[in-house]
Amino acid sequence: MQSILFSPGDSFKRSAVKYKWHILATSCVIILTILQDFIFSVVKNTGFYLSESLLYNMYWCFFPLLLVIGSQLTPTSQIANFTGKIAAAIIKVVLFSFLHTFLFTCFFVGVSVLIYSPSHYFSNIFFSTLSSYFYITIILYAVLPFLNPLLLPAKKISRESVEFITIKLGIKTKILEVQSIEYISSSKPYSILYAQDRKYPDSRSLKNLESLLSTALFIRVHRSHIINKSMVKEMHSRKNGDYDALLQSGEKIRCSRHYRSRWEDLLG
Repeated sequence: MQSILFSPGDSFKRSAVKYKWHILATSCVIILTILQDFIFSVVKNTGFYLSESLLYNMYWCFFPLLLVIGSQLTPTSQIANFTGKIAAAIIKVVLFSFLHTFLFTCFFVGVSVLIYSPSHYFSNIFFSTLSSYFYITIILYAVLPFLNPLLLPAKKISRESVEFITIKLGIKTKILEVQSIEYISSSKPYSILYAQDRKYPDSRSLKNLESLLSTALFIRVHRSHIINKSMVKEMHSRKNGDYDALLQSGEKIRCSRHYRSRWEDLLG
C-alpha cells in the first residue's frame, strides 16, 4: 500500500463509532438522573438548579473516559493462583473506583471555582461522592471487563494463510497463487477472480471464497467485492461514509460503510 488519503476528521469519527454505545448509555444515564432530581424537587418541594444537577451528574461521564483503564481490570494471567487473581481484581477495582472519584472531584471543584461564589470545597465533594456513588462505582468497574466484549466490536479472527487456490475452467483446473489475486467480485451465479490482468470465473460464492482466504490479506469491503489489501494504492472518501479503494492496476472498488468494521484499517 503506497499512500492513504483521508480527511483529518476520520480518526475522530472512527473513535466515536467504536465507543458510541458507551457515549449513548452515559448520556441516557445523565438525562435520567437529572430528571430524577427534578421530580424529587417537585415532590419534596425543594429548589431545582439545572446547572448544579448537571455538574453533579457529570460523574457518569468518567466511565467512558476511563474505559481504557477499566478494560485492563481483568486479572492478569501471570498470576497462577486463583485466589491471587481474585485478590488482584478486587484491588484494581477499588483503586480505579477511588481514582474515578478523585478525578471527578477535581473536575467538579475546578468548574465550581468558575461558576460559583463561593466555590465548593474539595473534601466536601470528595466524601459526599464517596458516600453517594462509591458502591455503584465499584459494582460497575467490577462488571466492566465482562461488558466490554459485548459493547465493543468483536476482534477479527485471522485465518491461516493459503498460498494457492484451485479454479475449475471447464475440463481444466487452474492453480492460482493467492497473492496474485487483486480482487474478487460477484457476478451471479459466479464469482470473478481478477489476477495477473485476467478474469477467472468461479462457481463458488463470495462467502465461500471469503472463508478460504486469509483475513490478514483479503477483506470483504462490499456485498459484491473482496479485495487484496496489499493491492490497495489509495483510499478516496465519497463524503457519505463510503470510500473508493484505488488498486495498483488502476481499478476502483467501492468500499461500503456497511462493511466498514472490516476495511477500516485501510484508512491507517
